[in-house]
Amino acid sequence: MKKILIVDDSEEFNFLMMSLFKFHNYEVITKTTSEEGCKAIESEKYEVLIVDYLLGDGDNGMDILRKSIESGPNKETPKILLTAKALNDDEKALVSKYEAIYLSKPIMPNDLFRKITELVN
Repeated sequence: MKKILIVDDSEEFNFLMMSLFKFHNYEVITKTTSEEGCKAIESEKYEVLIVDYLLGDGDNGMDILRKSIESGPNKETPKILLTAKALNDDEKALVSKYEAIYLSKPIMPNDLFRKITELVN
């Protein structure tokens, strides 16, 4: 079973994504803070990392992306940064540096699923 990590401070979003991906036989792990997300990427290998840019704990998803390429089992894991914020050029450069793609919120669940399917296959 393919394993996905979702780091988003919205419990509703996490529940929706968990329901969608479980229906398609993915194991979904959700975390709500960057600290939890960083611990998760250091301890387990995932097929895809889905990270929200703005997290409620004052941190942002860039920290998780940075740590994912520095060490641990997820250096080569496809990464998606979700954001409702318009990224400036510096932020876009970081997304590229961290080997991620970014998608704008709101995003339709089926569109996100199709993108993940593309990345995994």
